[in-house]
Amino acid sequence: MNNKKLAICPCGKTPKKLFITDNGQGMKWASASGDCCGEWSVEFRTGYRQHDSNECMELAIDAWNDAPRATTPNQEPQRDREPQCTCGTGRGAVFCEVHNCFTGGFVSGP
Repeated sequence: MNNKKLAICPCGKTPKKLFITDNGQGMKWASASGDCCGEWSVEFRTGYRQHDSNECMELAIDAWNDAPRATTPNQEPQRDREPQCTCGTGRGAVFCEVHNCFTGGFVSGP
C-alpha cells in the first residue's frame, strides 16, 4: 500500500485516491485522475506495468504530484486572460482542451 500524499487538484480539492485508466496505447501509457472532480487527469508512462499494480500506482502518484498547476491552495485561478497552452508531451502531460492536445502544463481558462 502506498503512503504518499496526493497533491491538491486544480479543482481545489485533494483527492483521496487516483483512478488509473488505459488510454488506448497498450501498456506503455496510462492516465490517472482523482476521485475529487474527474475533470483533471495526467498521462504517465507505466513502464509496461500492469495498471492495477502497486508499481503503476507509484508512477501515477508521482506524475500527479509532479504535474504543474495554475493555482495554489487558497488562490483563485486567473480567469481574466486567454487560456494558455504550453504544448509538448512528456511525463505528467495533461490534456489541453483548447488545442486538443497533450500539454506539459495545466491549462487555465474560463
